[in-house]
Amino acid sequence: MFEEDYIAEFDCLLQNGGTDKIATELEEALLENKILIESDFDENEFVANSFAEHEKDLFGLMIFPTEQCNLRCTYCYEDFPNHKLTSAHYELLKNEILRQIDENGKKSIIVSWFGDEPLLAADVVQHSFTKRM
Repeated sequence: MFEEDYIAEFDCLLQNGGTDKIATELEEALLENKILIESDFDENEFVANSFAEHEKDLFGLMIFPTEQCNLRCTYCYEDFPNHKLTSAHYELLKNEILRQIDENGKKSIIVSWFGDEPLLAADVVQHSFTKRM
């Protein structure tokens, strides 16, 4: 098929209100890749199952690069010392990541930065992205 054929076919899909009226190569590809879905397809269940399937491979890591938060929220438990991560902390983080990979079979890491403004410690954030294991 040529590009203009796909465009015309896609326009036809839109005009006919979905996938019930057309069964072509394009429609099959769109259905297979979950771009189009059948009307009885449960998207919530699909997402929940997909996440559950991959969750076992994820390791969540929250990094608190500085205690220099400037918000001073009334509910906060911090006493606001001016500490930053050090090279010793990097070693601990590296060792924990490697342990999660080796011992627990983690394949993906989700890094979250904690604290009001991680960029108050921009050098720490930059270091953690440029330092190699």
